[in-house]
Amino acid sequence: MKYLTRLLWVAALATILIACGDDQDTTSMANDRTEPEQVVPREDVSWVGTYRGVLPCESGCLGEETMLELRPDNTYTWMRRYKGKDEKLYTETSDFEWDADGDIITLNTKLVHPRNNKQRIFKYRINSGYITKLDHLGEPMQGVSPDRYRLVKAGEDSQLKGRYYRLVSLGSSPLDTTKQQVRQAHLVFSDDDNTLNGSGGCNRLQGEYQMNDTDRAALRFGKVVATEMACDATEIETELFKALERTASYRLEGDRLQLMDEAGKVIAELEYSFFGNATT
Repeated sequence: MKYLTRLLWVAALATILIACGDDQDTTSMANDRTEPEQVVPREDVSWVGTYRGVLPCESGCLGEETMLELRPDNTYTWMRRYKGKDEKLYTETSDFEWDADGDIITLNTKLVHPRNNKQRIFKYRINSGYITKLDHLGEPMQGVSPDRYRLVKAGEDSQLKGRYYRLVSLGSSPLDTTKQQVRQAHLVFSDDDNTLNGSGGCNRLQGEYQMNDTDRAALRFGKVVATEMACDATEIETELFKALERTASYRLEGDRLQLMDEAGKVIAELEYSFFGNATT
């Protein structure tokens, strides 16, 4: 009898240990699951804004530079350019429709298939801070990572490197666009190294920029050289070169880049241009 009682206790203990092990495995599996994307429904107007990025190209180019502005009245402006194939900027304004669940939109585009002349279907899922391009059935795109089909909301992707910033003001004065310029005054901060390229509006410039790991706001320009073209109006260019010499720090506010002197005074302001100086 004692032997039987002991066997029953051993069996009960084994059952408890197995159950605990199953709970731990279940917890571990739950922790290993990837969190689902945070979908933004139609009722949450935080989806209103401009989204941009470089999508995989369907027509043999290096990437489809895309910017899509979604407005609260369910209209959009869609701009795109095909890298390495065509420098032209294509723009379309129309409206979009929501699906029944209110988290996917379909653009009412004028684009048609070249083979059958039927309207093309472009769908995007609305997520928090970005939108994701889907296939014509509203399913995730196949072939590459879904992250490659994301367009990030403007203002949530601020950075200095690898971007084209056009000059919009010098000191407290907005840029006088009536003064003739050969090209758009701008700066491009290389993403690969600390090379600076751009233009003062007449001459092309090249140089270096230095940032500080301990003081993330610090920014200095050095070895800036320029071509020596003769232009009718060079006031903007001269003032920009002076601003570069005096720059000690910078501030990014959304798409706006402010260059500041040693005293923290804003001496020049530039604006991120996703398409650079593209032609339309």
